[in-house]
Amino acid sequence: MRAGVTYVDEFSPDHATWLHDELVREKVDPKGNTKRILAPKAKTVNLFLQTIKAIFTNEVAKRHIDRNPFLHVKNLRVEKKSPEYYTKEELKAFFNQPMHEAYRNAFYGLLYTGMRFAEMANLTWEDIDLRTKHVHVRSKGSFKTKTHNAERKIPLNKSLVIIITQIRANPKSATYVFCSPTGRIMRERSLLHVCKKIAERAGITSRAFLHKFRHTFATHLVQRRQPLESIKELLGHASIRETDDVYAHNKSDHMSAEVSMLDDLWTDRCSNTRPLSIGGHFYFKFEIEVQKKYMDGFRTGGLYRLQSIRNGENRVIFAIWSTSRRGRDSNSRYPYGYNGFRDRRIQPLCHLSGWNARPMHGPDS
Repeated sequence: MRAGVTYVDEFSPDHATWLHDELVREKVDPKGNTKRILAPKAKTVNLFLQTIKAIFTNEVAKRHIDRNPFLHVKNLRVEKKSPEYYTKEELKAFFNQPMHEAYRNAFYGLLYTGMRFAEMANLTWEDIDLRTKHVHVRSKGSFKTKTHNAERKIPLNKSLVIIITQIRANPKSATYVFCSPTGRIMRERSLLHVCKKIAERAGITSRAFLHKFRHTFATHLVQRRQPLESIKELLGHASIRETDDVYAHNKSDHMSAEVSMLDDLWTDRCSNTRPLSIGGHFYFKFEIEVQKKYMDGFRTGGLYRLQSIRNGENRVIFAIWSTSRRGRDSNSRYPYGYNGFRDRRIQPLCHLSGWNARPMHGPDS
């Protein structure tokens, strides 16, 4: 199908479907440099669709047409990729390489502030406040920040305060803080070339690019459990959703401490996870932790056989030997199972619904 459309009211939903299919169709390298078959990126296709949908929505508002022909066309699903960042080991290897001091300072500036390259390159001495230890990212002259929200103040850590103080003591430029070795404004292509060379010498096998320092800044803050709202302000994102979409998944990789807070819901730490066969019955050795608020210092351990009340099949489920209990002789061995935890003072956070614990004398634990 060919469009063959002259006037906007001639554009039908069928034309919209044809255009969508053309956008998502794989094509031979349009530059003609290779014979590769290239698939369009979902994000690029969605940008085209978003633009043309907006055009027709505007035409509907003007009453030039009755209905947007793209209403049935859905955006492509965009897969969220984890942002690439430098690990602590890679950063150590990177900065251990010899490099010009101007480049080293620029890399530190990107790493410790999370600024975009253009923000770092256009940073002037007027934007630095060493008294309050802040850097002010703002539009000035020919430089414009990416968005209005990108104008922000970023705290300086101790390392960067020392670096900037040293630069100020012997500046290469009277205007720019992180300038080129010749004192001019830093060029992105030049710094990127240096970055790739240093990463290669450092043995970094992952991709090396300047924006990766920004991802590194944010990712390590997330892994140190800093609130996404604070990170959003530091990065100058327009909304928390933008920060959440990119970096929130990193939280789950370093949340062992958070998950461990649930340990008191139910714990059964097995000191010996292998079942013991004694007289044809199977046993496990358990050490049970009971909530301290119910019984301070209460600890139990022992060997029991558990029996299903449904079909008599022997299964090792849960059992204990009591070695101490408030109100009883601490030297006595008082066996009890599920029903023995009726006392609210020592009620554990585990339940044996449908099972009957049957104590059997086994070897001492």
